[in-house]
Amino acid sequence: MKITLNAQSRTEEKTNELREQKQIPAVLYGRGVENNNLKLKAIEFEKIFEKVGESSLVDLVLDGQDMGKILIKDVQKDPVKNNII
Repeated sequence: MKITLNAQSRTEEKTNELREQKQIPAVLYGRGVENNNLKLKAIEFEKIFEKVGESSLVDLVLDGQDMGKILIKDVQKDPVKNNII
């Protein structure tokens, strides 16, 4: 089963503004990959994370380009509302 996560590059947007727009700030990093600030649609990410958690590989599409397989790590949640932030 192929699971694809769509993301857009993020430049100047503040994290609180993104959350108000129902988006989640994220960071792509790894060996041989330039660090990249991303924004994800909250609903889409929550559905994917519910299926795969932090232990399965997911295909990342960044600004329409296939970036290959990624592993979701270090997901932060709001301590009161339990939403992914």
